[in-house]
Amino acid sequence: MPFALPSRVTLVEAPALIAAGIAHLRDGDAAFDLGAVTTCDSSVLACLNEWRRQAARLGKGDVHVINVPEGIRRIARLYGVESLTLG
Repeated sequence: MPFALPSRVTLVEAPALIAAGIAHLRDGDAAFDLGAVTTCDSSVLACLNEWRRQAARLGKGDVHVINVPEGIRRIARLYGVESLTLG
């Protein structure tokens, strides 16, 4: 079952969210559902990048990102990392 991100992903929530996502990876699932995210900043990209690094380190392959809101796509495009971060 994918890890469902909360509606808010900002610098405040990012550290706890990264830790929870790493625990999710350790449990064996590398899927992340961004569908509920309505408020975010570039921290969401930092979370995704850290989960990708940890997935590789844990031998889980690449993460799978689903239900990406347009706002997150815009941020990723702005930083030029859409294909790297969102797959």
